[in-house]
Amino acid sequence: MNTFEKHFRDFPAFIERILAWGPDFLVPVAKKGCKLIKTVEHLPQLRKARDLIKYRTFFELADQPIQRKKVAVVDDATQYGATLQEYRRFFENLGATVRTFSFVGHEDLFSGTRWNEDPLAEIAKPLAEPVYQEYILEQSYHLLKSGHHYDLDHLIFELKLSAEKFDRLLSRLKTHGEVLFVEDYFIQTGTKRFSLNQPLFFGKIPFLQGAPITLGAIRKVKFAYEQKSQTLCFSPLVFPTWDYRHAEVGSAIFRHVPFGLPYKLPDFLDRRNWSALLRTYYNAYFTCVVSFAKAFAQAALADSGLAPVWRKPKKAKYRIFADVIDDLRTCYQRAVQKSRSRVGVHYYISYDSLFRKCLDPISLSEDLDYYCDLGAIVPEIFRHNGCLLRGCRTGEANADYNWKRTQVLIPLAIDQLRTELNIREKEVEPTLLNKVLANFVFDYPSEANHELHCLVGEPFTYGTLVRAYHRHRAPNKPSIYNSETISPYYEWDPKKRAFRVKDRRRVLKQIATTFDDRQEIPYSEIVTYFRLLARIYLFYFKSTASGRSRNPVDVLNMLSICREENCLYSHLLYNIRTSLEDFGAYVDASGPERLRHLVSSKTNVKSALDKVQLARRLNDTLTEIEARFGRQVEFVKAVDHMKKNQISFSGMFQTTLRQVNQLAVLHLILINLCSLAERQDPQFADELRALECHQVLTGHGISLPESLPAFVRNAEQQRIVINATYDAVIALFDALPREEPMLAARLLNDARQRAKNVATSYVYKAKLVQIALLYVDLSGLRNIPEPKEEVMSRYYQTVEQNLHRRGGKKLYGGSGGDDMFTILFTEALPALQCAKDIKKDFSEDLFLHSSKCDIKFGLSFVVFDGERKEEQIVKCWGNAKDCCEFKGQSFRNRGNLLISQDTLDAFKKLTGVKIERFVQVPNERLKSGSQLFQFVEIAPMPAAE
Repeated sequence: MNTFEKHFRDFPAFIERILAWGPDFLVPVAKKGCKLIKTVEHLPQLRKARDLIKYRTFFELADQPIQRKKVAVVDDATQYGATLQEYRRFFENLGATVRTFSFVGHEDLFSGTRWNEDPLAEIAKPLAEPVYQEYILEQSYHLLKSGHHYDLDHLIFELKLSAEKFDRLLSRLKTHGEVLFVEDYFIQTGTKRFSLNQPLFFGKIPFLQGAPITLGAIRKVKFAYEQKSQTLCFSPLVFPTWDYRHAEVGSAIFRHVPFGLPYKLPDFLDRRNWSALLRTYYNAYFTCVVSFAKAFAQAALADSGLAPVWRKPKKAKYRIFADVIDDLRTCYQRAVQKSRSRVGVHYYISYDSLFRKCLDPISLSEDLDYYCDLGAIVPEIFRHNGCLLRGCRTGEANADYNWKRTQVLIPLAIDQLRTELNIREKEVEPTLLNKVLANFVFDYPSEANHELHCLVGEPFTYGTLVRAYHRHRAPNKPSIYNSETISPYYEWDPKKRAFRVKDRRRVLKQIATTFDDRQEIPYSEIVTYFRLLARIYLFYFKSTASGRSRNPVDVLNMLSICREENCLYSHLLYNIRTSLEDFGAYVDASGPERLRHLVSSKTNVKSALDKVQLARRLNDTLTEIEARFGRQVEFVKAVDHMKKNQISFSGMFQTTLRQVNQLAVLHLILINLCSLAERQDPQFADELRALECHQVLTGHGISLPESLPAFVRNAEQQRIVINATYDAVIALFDALPREEPMLAARLLNDARQRAKNVATSYVYKAKLVQIALLYVDLSGLRNIPEPKEEVMSRYYQTVEQNLHRRGGKKLYGGSGGDDMFTILFTEALPALQCAKDIKKDFSEDLFLHSSKCDIKFGLSFVVFDGERKEEQIVKCWGNAKDCCEFKGQSFRNRGNLLISQDTLDAFKKLTGVKIERFVQVPNERLKSGSQLFQFVEIAPMPAAE
């Protein structure tokens, strides 16, 4: 359970307390608060009173009398209370009775160390700085995962679109403008978010000729395609600039608009009336958006000859988006200092100015999409020098917080290593630091802990190379050796080849503002983890000194790459690919470069063989580490965390490892044959004999003379053997399975653990006395031809439609290409019926049925006894999983629904469950020893037999 989930479970009760006051209007601060309320499932009071929630803009636009009305202003989070005070003054000036609320607030507001601009604000949860920043950013991701991609005042269109039609539309859009995808590996939702920027079909406002209204810098259509439901949402965005200083009339401006507008205007406009100006601007905005939407619809039939309007500025003020954020923050701080108060103080940059001063307008548009979704940038309409225009300011979310943590995390690791290893010089050698950080990246990956750090790992020759990646602070992924780019608190000395901390006092001061023990991953846990890795290094260093063969660096390398099969496989493939590339360069090169490429190729293939050997020693090493450190109180949790993140290799991957080893040995033989032919050095002949080259080559149908000196003297024989060996190497390489993302299984493990936490929380909250867990899996996934996305999308849709129809709660599944679901039911019969429905829909879908795959189930039912429900939930989940994935000597679940003896015994006590419909599977038992039963109403489809 992350920081947001931990606190957000109290949000419904917070809203209910506000509603108990009986407000006439509930006014969310900005737009994020309203989106947050929409994600709460059980708030019947809000569903009954649909007109209860209003934005502040509503009262600015409408003549709504609110004297003596009760207004509840609700903020999702507040750091200073300034916005709450601003809202309080606005509504009190209109004669309303106002109460201001915030779900979370900065702890310093309570301790008195920070000035509270609204001392009457009622704040539910005080959070310390590190926890507050984690909460804000994770809240933004929660909103995106919940499908709230758009601001609520945008015009949004929705239509059903198959994946095939979506691909055609995407291809078509690329001919009409710049298509930019919003990529974010933190959000695994299955939703494709992108925008069509500066479209060629919309270059002017068709109905407002002659009016002092011009198109702004932003003209784009934002899209969100939900693959599961095959739903495309799109919103045309265009924000005009209106110079109201030259406006003498009101309604006449829109006399040529052929459709209705939101607000009626008088014949003459009072430029001193803010509400009148705002109503006019929204009419202009609506005119532009509807015209844009119409032009977009017509663009599917006919092209336009308009040219793009983005031009590269002669002198750019903003090179990257970090410059924009820094400028907004600096100017805001100046405005606060000048005003001596935060209430009502905002600093905006107009989109016109932003695009005019930015070096790369395309990247700017992409970054605006990303950071507006995140809440780090807030778009608003504002008044400036007699114009109403659209611009942006900084938001509540601090998109730099994980970067600030990264800046002190590296020197923290250096300091802990230096202390634990008793290094007198304040320096740490690079290989050690890189291996320690590589383990940290594995055990606390930024994909799963994105507010903790920005470190990422990439396969390299001898292991993981650690880099830092941040969207606008470090977009080029500098390695930790680029210390001047990453952090001011440590440095890399290339002459001494060592890392050192620059100023320990500054580091400790910065740590105090970015870490504490109340955050999602406590600071003490991080420190203990670094200390454990230092102790492991020291333990094996001393063992090596006493004659044992374990190299301490190899042990750290092993722990960082060998505990998960996809991670190890990525490293092995990196070595193999690099080795083949170098060998190809050797073939094409001439002169001294030839041998250099050959040596590099040999280095990489030998590294691949070394990694295979490391993987074989992993279990013994972990057993040693547990025996040495697992009983020390300070390291118990760290060792347990390290072991928990080890995922045993599957039988299929064991086969893949043997294939890689076979390929690497054959490739090493090829390299040595070439080296022997080139240099005629007997050293290479000895290496070939050690590799049993004759036996290996014979196994591939290649004949090598028994006398290697004879091979050296025969140029024609060299050509034949080397070419045949190379062809065999390429054939083995092509036969290797497709690479999965690094840490795929590791992140999958984290997602399942989070799902178990959700299940436990749900059981306790709903006070359930029993549950049924249905485990669903796709059988024959590997038989599906590429691309598999279409089949997976239809499969997700089938499962989710039926689980909702039968009242199930999805705990896990339905994203990221994963083919497993876990669904919770409060009764057994709906679970059985849901499985039957899924099977029926799956078998009747000709597309799914023709994909040579089937769907299988495992069901487990438990009646809770006592208070230890969490253990029973985990056991129930494991039982359902084992039933679904059962593979025995004479029976394998290819498309059945299986249950255990315990579940059958529980069914016997229920009414309505037909026990006779469950038949024992003969001569087979689960790993727990329980007998196995199959549900006769669900059987494998004929194509899957």
